[in-house]
Amino acid sequence: MSLRDYQKPAFDAAIEHFKSKEGVKPAFIDASVGSGKTAIAAFVANHVISRGGKCMVLARIGELVMQNGGFAESIGLSVSYYSSSLGAKSVLHNLIHGTEGTVVRALGSAFKSWAPDILIIDEAHMVDFESPNSMYMRIISHFRAVNPKLRVLGLTGSPFRGTESMIGDFWRKCLYSISTESLVGDGWLVPVHFGWPEHD
Repeated sequence: MSLRDYQKPAFDAAIEHFKSKEGVKPAFIDASVGSGKTAIAAFVANHVISRGGKCMVLARIGELVMQNGGFAESIGLSVSYYSSSLGAKSVLHNLIHGTEGTVVRALGSAFKSWAPDILIIDEAHMVDFESPNSMYMRIISHFRAVNPKLRVLGLTGSPFRGTESMIGDFWRKCLYSISTESLVGDGWLVPVHFGWPEHD
């Protein structure tokens, strides 16, 4: 299995960013719904783990954790799941897929001295970076204290908080964009039609 032609540049941009001097600054990929953010996350994780590193992928709900982890397993990665809603709390493997609520409650126990080399956050627009006590920011602060070289990659199809761009003091840059228009134009998605039906 390999990345699609439009996913590969996003993967390459992420790897190049995190290898650079600017790599400690959080950055995100803006990828439309249907673009395969799950695949991009899995291949980034594979890159890190194949070089002896550790990776954590966070999502808000267990169903997404299972979906993301399942794809990672399909490309040959060994995955531990850390999510109460899935009834799993394992730190056996170097790739952990979890929900932020379950992980944040284990920072003083299972993750007291454990930290990933890269933290990948699905639906990155949901990170409340203005509140240091938010779950995501507590997780990031803890992992940075354990591993000062921590890299943070966000994935989102909505790169805004309200009407403001995500780019700012926390998310420093958008590494790559995959638009709905380009996916439709290249035949990966069917065109979207808006409007009311002609009858009641």
